[in-house]
Amino acid sequence: MNGFYFIIYFVVTLWPTLGYNLDIRDNIFANDSNIDSVLSPVLNANSSQRLTYALLSERTVSSEYKFSQVPEILLNISSVLTESDELSMNDAFLVLQNFIKAGATGFVIDLEYNKDANDWVVHNQNSYMTFGFILQILNSFSVSKINLSNLRITHVLLNIVDKDNLDDLEHKIQLIQKSIINSLSTERILTANTVKAYEGWPNPQQIILYEYKQFIFHYINVETDSTSYVMSAKDIDIINDNSSTYQCPLKVGNSSKTLTYKNSEEFTSKSISEAIFCGYKVIISNPFEQFDETIQALNSSLVWGWGKNEPVSVGINFGEYEGFSSSFGGGYYMGCANLNVSMLFDAESNKTAVDVNTYLWWNVSNCFESKHALCKYPDNYDDWYISENHVDFFNLRSNSISNSVDIGCPNGTFFAIPETPREMLSVYHSLRKEENRTLIDVIKKEGIWIKLNSISLSTCWVVGDSKTVCPYQQFINKRNFFKMVLPLIVSGGCLILAIFLLKFRRLPVQNDNKQWRKFTKDFINKGDPDGVPY
Repeated sequence: MNGFYFIIYFVVTLWPTLGYNLDIRDNIFANDSNIDSVLSPVLNANSSQRLTYALLSERTVSSEYKFSQVPEILLNISSVLTESDELSMNDAFLVLQNFIKAGATGFVIDLEYNKDANDWVVHNQNSYMTFGFILQILNSFSVSKINLSNLRITHVLLNIVDKDNLDDLEHKIQLIQKSIINSLSTERILTANTVKAYEGWPNPQQIILYEYKQFIFHYINVETDSTSYVMSAKDIDIINDNSSTYQCPLKVGNSSKTLTYKNSEEFTSKSISEAIFCGYKVIISNPFEQFDETIQALNSSLVWGWGKNEPVSVGINFGEYEGFSSSFGGGYYMGCANLNVSMLFDAESNKTAVDVNTYLWWNVSNCFESKHALCKYPDNYDDWYISENHVDFFNLRSNSISNSVDIGCPNGTFFAIPETPREMLSVYHSLRKEENRTLIDVIKKEGIWIKLNSISLSTCWVVGDSKTVCPYQQFINKRNFFKMVLPLIVSGGCLILAIFLLKFRRLPVQNDNKQWRKFTKDFINKGDPDGVPY
């Protein structure tokens, strides 16, 4: 019993204090007002539910593409935080944390070797902005703790400052790996050996859900295989401003291991989007004082398919948009994606690179409406076609050549969707070639069906036709059933345990019953025999 009382004492007296210590990192900035004047834009980092579904659905759409072909937005810490002397440690933690929440998928870190400390420090930063400090922030976004909107790969590129003048570099970079091992779970770090098991790169779903990795570390300017948790620079290609090697669109094959980044100190929200739609990953190196517009555009730049404030769903009981509903809330008839092209044919025709989302975007539409559909040949990502016939979404079939012919698409094509920003750009150029003015007027008004819907579950967008089932639906139903029966299981278990304990400890009432039964038995045995008295 003493052990039981100790547990009760611990829960009542010590647990609230422990809970506060665990959560103090999240609340440490509540009364800090200095940050408002230092970096106010990131305080409004968009973490809405709508953004969550937009990012998750786009990741699903791109699920078959390699990591080398999907967008990334990295921030160069030494360039962006040029005024870090004005930041306290708490401010810096909040700033970097909100960079990630606002859409940054990782950082570029300039590391320089400090001979006195025999350690690596972050170039152009004050004393507390160490490599270990940044790793601590990354660890706060660990897969086991983050919410759905932050369930993405975190990529860190390491640039060794003045590396040519360092003696015994191979030995010194082991300190970098040691810091990583001490700060992060190595089970969550993608290694070169894992990548080699795939042709080219694995796709993001394979990295997160199959390999259960979240962190990737690369050198920018050191080619070595001596650090297993930091990959060599041989697969990193960085295109700087005014580089002659910049091309749009970027050609990246499925077997390519090269990660190509566009690095700039003059990025705007528009030029970020243009680089992403051209197929580049992005490194933002804008100086701090020029960063207001860019930081506000971070999360919107990652949303390359959906339009502003999309996706939305409709409540079947109300008949109007009301954010996100349950699986019974109207996803059935207001859960089909439509490619909006209303401004497409008003754009300048001589542009080779555009901010595609200005002219093309997805929005949610009524599945029973009749529209033209988007088609393409398999493995051809440059030519797209519009069906000749109007159909509602329920009459469309994915992976069916006969269905494509029935709706008026060229023979051999399939009902399709642009699956990457690069494909959105190719759709832009294909549709710009359309010369049928009657068709142009119709699709400007109605839009075009694409192979994306949430019919089976309004909060789950899937690539396919109306018969495609949400891959998470079975898991969700099992989880809800478990939550429903859990109280019954716990109550029944407690009752069985109580009965089991009573078997080994007699209560006073049980002793009284035993004595009473003995008394009545003795009385009966000593009593007179039955019959008529004489």
